[in-house]
Amino acid sequence: MNILITGSRGFIGKHLTNRLTKANHTVFPYSIEDRKWPKASIDIVIHLAGMAGIRPEEQNSLLHYFTNTLQTVALLDVCIINEVKRFVYISSSAVYGENPRVPWIEEDSTDFPLCHYGASKKSSEVACYTYHNCYGLDVAILRPFTVYGPGQLTKMAIPTFTELIYKNQPITLFGNTERDYVYVDDCVDAIMAAAYREHGYEIYNVGTGNPIQLSKLVKMIENRLGKKAVVLKMKKTSIGEPLMTYADTNKAAEFLGFKTKTSIEMGLNAYIDWFLEGK
Repeated sequence: MNILITGSRGFIGKHLTNRLTKANHTVFPYSIEDRKWPKASIDIVIHLAGMAGIRPEEQNSLLHYFTNTLQTVALLDVCIINEVKRFVYISSSAVYGENPRVPWIEEDSTDFPLCHYGASKKSSEVACYTYHNCYGLDVAILRPFTVYGPGQLTKMAIPTFTELIYKNQPITLFGNTERDYVYVDDCVDAIMAAAYREHGYEIYNVGTGNPIQLSKLVKMIENRLGKKAVVLKMKKTSIGEPLMTYADTNKAAEFLGFKTKTSIEMGLNAYIDWFLEGK
């Protein structure tokens, strides 16, 4: 198939592009800013590009809504003009906010995201539904939880703590939160499975259903690096951060055949191996 990908140079995008190419699909990278649509007929658009979910206090509200929401609408318009039939949108677990009931299922309320990033992703999901309803666009929305793995450079917990512990520099812990970490190859499995089938309009969680405490994660990184973390201080969790993220993946398992293959131990070792190779 001819598959157009936004964000193909990003962390997940590079892994996805590599896998799709190995599966003999033709991949067309696409920049929303340039709007240079390929001459070929596009079967599927996979929309990965956007502002990442950095810490709430570091988020630029206008930039997040422009990049994650308005540019998604611009891309949806171009898809309709070019008669694309299927659209796979990579949203985020951040849309759930501080959901009190765990694990989180796709039918849970997403009306109260805690930060601009989550709100921008939620509004993009709503736009996707409108284009499905008005134009018949087939839409699959994936809500990855915390994706990690080789090649990740974003200032998320695993890259940040690994770098600081390796350099014997102090780390700051923002509460003993729990996160559902999903390895990048498993996330790519879900994206590819979503690209291969019709949905109408459906939403799928992409996680492990096995959240891990931050303190345990730090201990695992310490053990793998053979170094003790210097904890500068423990701060309260930011107002824009949930205490826990926890995915129910039964729907993705039923409809996409999705099942994670990589434990946090395996994935963390793979990431740190990649990290150390660059040192």
